[in-house]
Amino acid sequence: MRILHTADLHLSKKKPKTLLALDEILKIAQKNKIDILTIGGDLFDKDIDAEELRTELRKKFSKKDYKIVAIPGNHDIDVYREGLDFGEDFIPMLEEPFGNYTIKKLNLVTIPFTEELSQEFLVKLKNKVKPDKINILLIHCTLDIGFCADDFGEEKKYCPISKSELAKLNYEYILAGHFHKEINIVKLNENSKFIYPGSPTSITRKELGKRKVVLIDFETNELSEISLKSYYYDKLILTVYPGKESETVSLINKWLAKQDIYDDNIEVIINGFISINEIEFRKKIDDLNKDVDFSHNYKNVSSVLNDPLFIKFKEKLEKSDYKNKKEIEKTLIEVASKALIWGV
Repeated sequence: MRILHTADLHLSKKKPKTLLALDEILKIAQKNKIDILTIGGDLFDKDIDAEELRTELRKKFSKKDYKIVAIPGNHDIDVYREGLDFGEDFIPMLEEPFGNYTIKKLNLVTIPFTEELSQEFLVKLKNKVKPDKINILLIHCTLDIGFCADDFGEEKKYCPISKSELAKLNYEYILAGHFHKEINIVKLNENSKFIYPGSPTSITRKELGKRKVVLIDFETNELSEISLKSYYYDKLILTVYPGKESETVSLINKWLAKQDIYDDNIEVIINGFISINEIEFRKKIDDLNKDVDFSHNYKNVSSVLNDPLFIKFKEKLEKSDYKNKKEIEKTLIEVASKALIWGV
């Protein structure tokens, strides 16, 4: 038995990258011979997107060797109306307060989108656990483990629940949606894991890095993160120091070699100071890849480095016991550069 988990695709005709991400997920599902593809809410960005895409999705969600089990999220809470056909293998779980999908040894309990969970609700949810099954909960929620507002992208904090509350429910896996930023796997206790897969394509520039889905193999009890060949944003921020210019160019080149370069998806920000020609250094970086957005925020500080006062200070700094010598030197270079400009 295998489950592939994803969430927050936010499908929209206006965002073709989201549809390409779905195609990639379906390929991975087929390749890994899964039994269920779970979607933890927000399959669609808006109600209108479901109307526009439904006929197209019927073909994608039919004639599969697995079932696609989805719950509504806050973006598509009213999408799955009775009688609508999204494909013969697509199963929207709408039963309230929770639904139940059982296949072989798996007991999948599903919660359609809700604003909050009462203590009474949690007690009932715990009672849905079947001792002779592997129990899985599919939910669209905000896990309270210290995430900040930026971690959820443009999303608000719906359906808040704590790690300790979930741990008491005794589900082996809680497969969730709503958190966009990145994959996040949280061990609730010795027998329970909570999984946010992150969005399958970067919805905003806050969602950095290659996107992933999660594969759970219940025969081997293995959990795998699978990288998607989908559109994503990523950013590299580094500081260059005098004498380290070639090393910095090499570091950027190695990092870029690991990236999938799409249109305007990769940003590299270079801060700091150099001792070589600014124009030549810029060209070395720009020549690494013409499709990458480089921000050149460094300055040539040869005049500072050759100043007798700076040389004397640096000698004393090197002999000192300070642990943050690089930061002190950086601050001194910055101050000295301004002082020379002002003629101090």
